[in-house]
Amino acid sequence: MVSRKKLVALDLPEMPGLRVAIDDGPASNKDKSAMIKDMLLVEAAIATDERIIALDDRVKALFSEESKRIAELRGLVWINPVTNPAGVKALLKADESERQWTLAAMSKAV
Repeated sequence: MVSRKKLVALDLPEMPGLRVAIDDGPASNKDKSAMIKDMLLVEAAIATDERIIALDDRVKALFSEESKRIAELRGLVWINPVTNPAGVKALLKADESERQWTLAAMSKAV
């Protein structure tokens, strides 16, 4: 990806308040560790287009649950391209239907 110039390097600041909110939450230590590990994805999404495309449904569910407490997470659209090809198509078309896959919307189903 780098040699093909498909990678855009961003100098994004960490969001220590978000990290503290995750760490202070009710999740187990194992779940907190998994969320902190993927915090770079979340921080990049918040700083750019609020979209995450990732295969990890477990972490997505954890962040979805945390979005009930943490406002910064609610608007993130998180789509697994393997299990949700319709979501990927909505993202590619910039279709408003992608909003149904926000963490806040998914947390209502959790």
